[in-house]
Amino acid sequence: MASEKTVLPIPPPPTTFKDDPRATLSTNEQTMYDEVLAHFTKQDPVYGLPNVENGELKNDEKFWLSRECLLR
Repeated sequence: MASEKTVLPIPPPPTTFKDDPRATLSTNEQTMYDEVLAHFTKQDPVYGLPNVENGELKNDEKFWLSRECLLR
């Protein structure tokens, strides 16, 4: 009878951060974030892609306006 080898998954690495290091932004970072968000979410006139007929952002494109994506 052949011995069966049991393979276990590698455990995830220990987390070194107790809190999210990007949870709070510096004043400068917050100002830049607010400017970029305002640019893409303005209502009058609605942001549109230049040189594109009916260049309004689609829902799939608006997905990238999350806080995490803008901070990257």
